[in-house]
Amino acid sequence: LVTSTVASAIIGLALQDTLGNFISGISLQVEAPFSVDDWVEIDGIEGTVVRQNWRTLTLLTRENHRVMLTNSTIAKGKIINYSRPTNRQIQTVYLTLSESYSPNLVKELLVETVMGLADVKLHPRLRAHVVSMQDGCVTYGLSYWLDDYSDKIIVRDKVLTRAWFNLHRAGIHIPD
Repeated sequence: LVTSTVASAIIGLALQDTLGNFISGISLQVEAPFSVDDWVEIDGIEGTVVRQNWRTLTLLTRENHRVMLTNSTIAKGKIINYSRPTNRQIQTVYLTLSESYSPNLVKELLVETVMGLADVKLHPRLRAHVVSMQDGCVTYGLSYWLDDYSDKIIVRDKVLTRAWFNLHRAGIHIPD
């Protein structure tokens, strides 16, 4: 009797994680917060969903790493889906400049930055805006639409490179 009780306890404890992952997997299948090929961020890990089964989810990161997360970890964590309800996402880059430059001029130059890029569209309301002013500096935000989240780094590079050239031509320098 004692042996069967101990054996049952050992088996029950051994299956606890497996059952938790299985039940979490069913819950994730029913709720469907993501599907294969969606760009997601789960507890700070960002990537494309490659595979989902009853126990794990496999993500492919930008660095081409395969990350496997257990369903129970996913069910307890924060999930951001960048592919739903649409692939379009708002991205904002921030630039801090000296307060000696006219905010209207800086915002105009930042808007021109995005207007010249064929694959980048300005957000209609946010566009270029002042985020904060402190210690002799003004921080500006430049908001634009990103049509494909997988291009986030490439588009950000284009926007910031073009912003640097536009500001530099106008005699506005980004402080060290």
